Amino acid sequence: MRAAMLRALLNAGLPRAAAAVAVLLLLGYSGFTGMWPAYLAVLGALAFGALLVLGRPAVLQGSLPRVLVDSVLITLLVGATGGVGSPFFVLYLLAALGIARIPDTPRKVVGGATVVVGYLAAVTFSSGLFAALSPMAALVAGATVLLCGVAGLLGAQLTEARERSRVLSGTLESERRHAAGVSTVAASFGSVLEVLTPEALLQKVAETAREVSEARYAHAAVLESGRHRTVADGDLEACPSWWHPSIQRLVLRSCRSGGTLWDGEEVHGLEAFLAVPMIPPGGEGLGALVVGGTGFGDEERRTLELLAGEAAAVLLEAEDAPAGRDPVSRLPNKDSLRRVLARDFSQSGSLTVMAADLEGFRHYNRTYGPAAGDTLLARLGRHLGGSCQRLAFRYKDDVFVLLFRGQNEARNRRSAVGIQQVVAELTGGSRVSLGVSVGFAGGGAGDHGPEVVLQAALRALRRAKIEPERIFSGTPDRTGEAWVPEVMEYSPRVTQTVLSLVEATEARDSYVSGHMRAVSDIARRLGTWLELSAEQMDALVVGALLHDVGKIGVPDSILQKPGKLTEQEYETMKQHPVTGAKILEPVEELEAVLPVVRHHHEHFEGGGYPAGLRGEEIPLIARITLVADALDSMTRDRVYRRGIPLETAVEEIVNSSGTQFDPRVVRALVELIDSGRWSMERAN
Repeated sequence: MRAAMLRALLNAGLPRAAAAVAVLLLLGYSGFTGMWPAYLAVLGALAFGALLVLGRPAVLQGSLPRVLVDSVLITLLVGATGGVGSPFFVLYLLAALGIARIPDTPRKVVGGATVVVGYLAAVTFSSGLFAALSPMAALVAGATVLLCGVAGLLGAQLTEARERSRVLSGTLESERRHAAGVSTVAASFGSVLEVLTPEALLQKVAETAREVSEARYAHAAVLESGRHRTVADGDLEACPSWWHPSIQRLVLRSCRSGGTLWDGEEVHGLEAFLAVPMIPPGGEGLGALVVGGTGFGDEERRTLELLAGEAAAVLLEAEDAPAGRDPVSRLPNKDSLRRVLARDFSQSGSLTVMAADLEGFRHYNRTYGPAAGDTLLARLGRHLGGSCQRLAFRYKDDVFVLLFRGQNEARNRRSAVGIQQVVAELTGGSRVSLGVSVGFAGGGAGDHGPEVVLQAALRALRRAKIEPERIFSGTPDRTGEAWVPEVMEYSPRVTQTVLSLVEATEARDSYVSGHMRAVSDIARRLGTWLELSAEQMDALVVGALLHDVGKIGVPDSILQKPGKLTEQEYETMKQHPVTGAKILEPVEELEAVLPVVRHHHEHFEGGGYPAGLRGEEIPLIARITLVADALDSMTRDRVYRRGIPLETAVEEIVNSSGTQFDPRVVRALVELIDSGRWSMERAN
């Protein structure tokens, strides 16, 4: 900074002030007396130097004004000190060099003419007009003209060089920033992105876009699925959301046109927007990236286009893995299986769910080490996921699930044999014998729910382990609807405990029997729509199934009373969530379902029981169960009344959104019903 300030002073008035002091000393030393114009010129040079150092007035700061003022002052000095014979004539040469700083030709000509005319005026002032017309004066004037011309040409070349340097510096800086952006994109879009959910991926894309473009706001949206994520600086008064018409317009226009868009409309303090379509190689636009700030250049555009292309490629692969991938096999994970099942069962046609267990894998891991086991899983994942005729998922440690559409029994068995052959080829020559058991079951829209078919395939897998060919075909049945994801994977002791508790509760009240199963089914649908994790879904569906288990401790006189309960009876009934939780507490494996059983009567505004929790204090799975419980209770026939229509029940729930029910869960219920994927199937 100090060096820059010194250069600024040297380029301004300090050289002139120093030259004025030197001339003043020479005047005194040489004995020039009585030549007041010379001293006036020196004082003028000192004053001019001071003004340039101060930067005032602005009119004197340009290159041409400096040459003009210098010429006038030098003319006074030379004219007063002898004209042609003045020892200060050399100062004209310095003034002529100043022409090199003048940027354009017309002003260069004016500056050069001023220097030459100043010299001739000094000669005339000192020696008369005839001296100015003498050969010597003409020769000196000609030399001055030549010097001015050379200075002008040199200045033009310097100006051109400075412009080229500026352009090159700008290009270099642009490329440097682009390279930094590319490096950021490369660092962000590693293989880890393959295991992210589409929502997490969009969040990462938006964060990276804001970082590489130095924007205050970034938004990533996928049109087909309606997924979107926004990130912004905290200093924005309001953040444009997906619902803002300007943002939607930019996303739609950019995606449909396939080109980058610039927009200067101000939105919530953001002065400029840049929208880049997310287009996979050889495909159509999936969505768009939008960044907002004060302005963006070409390097931001290029970097964002690179980012959008990488994001589109990963998002395209994420269609088969809507909840992310397993990091070892790179196959879609268990949560992705659940979402794909819910999606594909809404389509017409049959769907086969096939479960394959890699037998002996734990022994293989112990023998060769975890790294070798991971390598085997990765190779198996590439083989199972490398066909467009099926979708493959890693369900858990050594269990894979595959989905086939439109296959009959014979083709399903051939597919099962093919899986066994793949494993045999991959492990040929191994000291550890690996086999594969395969179970499968089929179903479709209107036949059975996706979870029913999945559980049938898993039951068939267990049966396949005792079959000679290690292959078994299962059949979904309506009793399977009492069960939901993972419940059949509890230990036999816990499974029997759950069955016994459900049967004991049903024995107390026939209404509770169908109600418990239906609430579990409704809760499962809502949880799937809300894209809960596998662990949350397990706790939700089993907890919803057991939500009324505490009614085992309610006296029959209250539980089966057809009329309205008294206040004391109602207080007794309100204890059933606490009683149910106490019944389940000794079973360690059912710990995750306790929040549903204990808190499924808590109200969103805080008026529920037993703890009076409110809002986010209530576990989400309990808030979902409350909506499912209310929906089935209102639509189910009772001894003393008939159930109301589904549309009326949903309207009642919507009216209590934000008070009794969580608005997020209510919105999910409405969206699920409006989507056409809902059907109120009783599990009686």
